[in-house]
This record gives sequence, C-alpha cells and structure tokens, in this order.
Amino acid sequence: MLTEFELLIEELEAEKLRLNEELQECLQFQDYKYAQYYQKGIWRIERKIDRLKQLNRNPLAPDTQYLVDAIIELNKNRIKGFSLFFLKNSDFYLHFYKLPNDKLYCQIPAESEMLKAHYYVYLPRFRKNILSLGFDLHEDMAGIEFTVETNLSCDTILTKLSLLMFDILQVDTRASGYITKKFHE
Repeated sequence: MLTEFELLIEELEAEKLRLNEELQECLQFQDYKYAQYYQKGIWRIERKIDRLKQLNRNPLAPDTQYLVDAIIELNKNRIKGFSLFFLKNSDFYLHFYKLPNDKLYCQIPAESEMLKAHYYVYLPRFRKNILSLGFDLHEDMAGIEFTVETNLSCDTILTKLSLLMFDILQVDTRASGYITKKFHE
C-alpha cells in the first residue's frame, strides 16, 4: 500500500507526463509561447516532487525522524508538547500539544502574525490553500487537530506539514530548524 507521500508523488508524476505531452504538441506546431508555459509547469512539478522525496519518511533524513519521534512521544504522553521551528533565528513556529479529547493539536501562527512576519513572504491568497489542508486560521486558535494512526505512522501529518511549509508558505527546503520539547513537571 502506498503512503500519502508516494500517492502524491505518483499524482504529480502523472501531471508532469500530461504537461510534457502538451509541451511536445506545442513544439510540433511551433507554438513556443505556450511551450514556455508548459515547460515552467514541468519545472515547478519537478521541484515539488524533489521536495516530497526529500521529506518522505527516510531513515537517512534525521530532521523528519526527529519530528516523527516527537509526535509519537506526545501521543504516548511522554512529553507535554513541543515546538517546531523551521527557520533558525526566527519566531515562526508550529506548537504541538495534546487536547483533552486525546487528539493532538498543531498550532500555527495566526494569519495576522504571518502577515506581519518579515522573514518570509505570506500572501493572502495562501489562506485558501492552508484551509484546504484542514488548518483553521482563527485568531484565538489557529491550527489543526489530528490523530496518530494506530500503527504509529505519521505520514498524513508529515504530508500536511510539508505541503504547508514547503509548497504553500515556500520555506526553503534547505532551511535548518529545530525542535524544543516541553516535559511534564
């Protein structure tokens, strides 16, 4: 069975093939203006595929494994919560904690905080894409509830987080962040 990462990569590969067919047709009829648009689309899809492959649960990708470990520790009540900072020397965060109903919550900066941020560009059109992932952008509690699958797979969570950070908010995949954990007292 394919993971969500693999399904998304497969879907993007199919879209890349369709765009390539359109590109070849444009080149055949010497319609270079539209060929350029298709080529740019292919390049964008290739970048997305590369990002997803980097983020796919790979034991050689320690940053992703640290995140998975922290999510599982939170789910098993070993820690009270944790914060994930994608960019060093910035205050852009994702806070994770457990709700009274035993679901986990990923809190993201409120839309007003993202609009004020000067370390990356947040555009109002991102709102629709963020909401489509299931995130809520209310000022009092911006974020998303989720549950860890019974087999302790975090693929769904990682897919949504990677789409949010690297596809929608366009944080550089080479950005080095860190995790801070809050322990029970």
